[in-house]
Formats: sequence, structure tokens, C-alpha cells
Amino acid sequence: MGEEPGETTARGDRRGAGAAIGVLATGVALGSAELLAGVFGPGSSPIFAVGGVAVDASPEWLKAFAIRTFGEQDKLALLIGIGVVLTIGASVLGTASVRRPRLGIAGSIVLGAIGAAAAVTRPMNDLTDAVPSIAGAVAGVIA
Repeated sequence: MGEEPGETTARGDRRGAGAAIGVLATGVALGSAELLAGVFGPGSSPIFAVGGVAVDASPEWLKAFAIRTFGEQDKLALLIGIGVVLTIGASVLGTASVRRPRLGIAGSIVLGAIGAAAAVTRPMNDLTDAVPSIAGAVAGVIA
């Protein structure tokens, strides 16, 4: 059951392309959502909403560690962390969706639902603050 010499390279190329497409589609989704958040208000930003939920759900020792470690840049570190996690997740989903395209669609829908749920649970927000995340998920599916 040996592989032809070019098979491994072609499979690796497809995986790399899938990872890149996953990251690009996630970028389209997030970019669309963040642009709409400019219209709906900063509380509807999926990145800020998820960051706020993450901070609220974090134990006090972790918050203290972040403040000690990053000082005034703790929010920036959180946003960078969210970006890194999203990029890794998008790469994995994109790679998996090469063989099963529905996984990429499902991933976009799940990420949009997480952003929407985070936005509507923030203080001072309402159901309309979910619109950017939902629209971003649709853009991600189309991309």
C-alpha cells in the first residue's frame, strides 16, 4: 500500500490550502462582524463581547496573574490571545473541511453563535447586538 511520490505532496498542499482558506474565511467573517459592530455599537463587537465574557468567567487568581504579567496591556494580551485561538481553530477547521466541507460551514455557524450569545449577555446590550455576529457567520459560510 505504498503511496505514489506526488501523493504526499498533493495531500499536504490541500491541507495547507484548506488551512489558509479557513483563516481567510474567518477573517471575512470577523471583518464583516466588526464593520457592522461599528454601526450597532462597540458592545456588539464579537471580539470584545467574547473577551468580556472570558474575563467575567475567569477566576480571580487568573485575572490577577494577567494584570501582574501584562500590566496596562492586559486587555491587548487578551485580544491577541483570542486572535491566536481563532487563527488556530480556523486553520484546523479549514484543513478538516477539505474532506468534509460541512465542517467549515458548521464551524462558522458555531463561532457566530458564540459571538452572538456573548454580545446579548453583556450588560446594556439587547438582541440587536447579535446581528453583527450572525451576519459575520453568514459571510464566513459564503466565503
